Parts: sequence; C-alpha cells; structure tokens
Amino acid sequence: MRPGKKAQMNSKMIRISIENLHKSFELVQVLHGIDIEINDGEFVVLVGPSGCGKSTLLRTIAGLEQVNKGTISIGGVVVNNVPAKERNVAMVFQAYALYPHMTVEQNIGFPLKMNGVAKEVIAKKVREVSNILELSELLGRRPKQLSGGQKQRVAMGRAIIRNPAVFLFDEPLSNLDAKLRVQMRFELIELHKRLGATSVYVTHDQVEAMTMADKVVVMRDGNVDQIGSPLELYDKPCNRFVAEFIGSPGMNFFDGKVAENDGTKFITSDGSFVELKSKPADGNGVKRILGIRPEHFDIVPAETVGALTVEVINIQTTGSETLLFARHDDNEVVASFRERLELRSGEKLNLKPRKPNVHIFEAEPQTGIRLL
Repeated sequence: MRPGKKAQMNSKMIRISIENLHKSFELVQVLHGIDIEINDGEFVVLVGPSGCGKSTLLRTIAGLEQVNKGTISIGGVVVNNVPAKERNVAMVFQAYALYPHMTVEQNIGFPLKMNGVAKEVIAKKVREVSNILELSELLGRRPKQLSGGQKQRVAMGRAIIRNPAVFLFDEPLSNLDAKLRVQMRFELIELHKRLGATSVYVTHDQVEAMTMADKVVVMRDGNVDQIGSPLELYDKPCNRFVAEFIGSPGMNFFDGKVAENDGTKFITSDGSFVELKSKPADGNGVKRILGIRPEHFDIVPAETVGALTVEVINIQTTGSETLLFARHDDNEVVASFRERLELRSGEKLNLKPRKPNVHIFEAEPQTGIRLL
C-alpha cells in the first residue's frame, strides 16, 4: 500500500462509549468496571499482559460476548442487546480464517455474496478493495499460494468490503515474522488514514501500541490502569506497572528513599544518591522506588556527584545501539547508548541519571503510584 494512494471507499466515523463494563465467566470476573471513550476515527490500542482482559473487552464490543453490567454504545446507540451481525462492525483475527478452496477474489467478496449483493456490484467493490490493499495482481490465487502478509491483507479486505462503522483487530500480526510485522504495522496505519474508520486494536506487544495508536489503553487484571497518547504513557506513566510495561527495554527501578533533610535527593539502598528535578509531593524518609529509563543514563568519570557505580554483566550491540546490562547492589540495570562501548564483564563504571528524566514511585507493589 503506497503512501498517498486515495481510498475509494468511505467508512462512517463512529464514537464508542464503554461505561462501567463488567464481564464474568461463571464465578471468574474478567472485566471490573471498564470506562473508555473512543472518538470518531480514532485508532485505539488495547495493550497489556496475557490474561488482562483486552481480548474479552474487544469481543464484548463485537457482540461475541454478552456483558454482565454496564453499557456499550456505538454511534450513540446502546448495543448491549444488539446481535453481533447487526452492530456494523468488522473483526480481523490473529488467524486469517480464509476459505482454502476460494480465490482471493472470492474470499474478499464472500460477505457481500452471503448478503445477496448482485455479482456486478461485488466485482466492482472487490476491485476497489484490492486496489486499496494492493492485491489486484493476486485475485486469482488461493490462500496456499500467498505469504502470511498477503493472507492478512485478504482477511482485512474481507472486513473492508462490508464498509463497517468500526474495525476491531485481535492481535492480527502475531503470526508474522518480525520484519513482516514492521511492514504490516506501517500498512495498517496507512490503511486507517485512508478509511478514517474508528478502530480498536488488541495486542500484547507494546511496540505495536507505541507505533500505531492515537490513544493507548493499558490494561491489567481486568482494569484500565492508564489511557493516553503513546508519548504521554511513556513520559508520564501513572504507576510503576505502566512504566515497566511501556518501553523496550523497560524502566529500571531502584529501592531507597527520598532524603529527609533534602527532598531533591534520592538515597539508594547502598547509600548512593541521585539528584531529583524537584521535590516529590510527600514521603521524605519514606521508602520509595526510583525509576530511570535505559536511555536516560550517561557514563561519567569516577567520583562524579550523583552517579551510581555499577558492575558490568553483559554488552549487547545491535549496530545502531549498545545495551549495557549491569548490576547495582541488588538491582539489575539496563542502559542504552548510541555509541559502541568496549567493556568487559565484571568491569565497574559510573552511570549518572539525567535529572529531568528521573521518576519516583510509591513502594506499594500493587499501586506503585508515580509521585514525580
């Protein structure tokens, strides 16, 4: 799908409102009062670890699961009791679910055929969709003759041809190799721009969330921890869970406390101190957690004020980036640098956190609210 190519189809832009949504399977409660507003034409990504409830939430929007409490509104209409086939949503799954005996053309046009649409209308719309997805040269092939990426495009084409109000994606790229996932992420973003439809996308891959979303919803244990733009979540995570989950590699954490006599210093468990950009709201002398992202360290000379002495464990070089794995007291540390480093296991060096990028969290493991 080349940038700049105009779509020939226009989907309605629809707002989705989810209010106090609860979902249980027998005695197991999976969703605990979810509240989310998805604006017209937004690309929203639901992200979180396995078992957090994101796919269940997507299935309730689609109408494949009934809710126990709360409401789902699509385009201002409550759809709790509306059957899936009448919600005007299209869903793309991880499995391509293509009919092996049908050609690409037949697979794409099948939803319209089932609705009794005239053959000439189906043919016209298949041409439009295949042009959007750059499948025009493949219409005569069967699924076994296609690559994984091509199969996923056909699956998307089958969804697009219905001209739905909402697109729902359930980990559609999970079966693809790493290089193809990158390509397909770009193509999905371009497709969304052309169609302008409201889209909800589920993934456990935070890189997909960061690179694709207008808005990210971070879920944990059936609850929403934070909603915001990718950079809002990255720069200002609401708690330790979000800070650790968003970012690759994840944020580093150090046990310690804010200095009692100087609230702009953090004292780590081994007695080292780190300078803070400002004084946290409360908790001088109380146990806290220091958070620093891997790219926010500088290597500095020994005896530098506010630096942490670490012992090198391993170095990984990708060519464009060097990852330093080290240990500070009982904490494992990951630091990333653009330059290449010549370091050996067991060697000691000093890392100084960049003061504007330092975070402080509550020590309570379940909440871990960010204080700075």
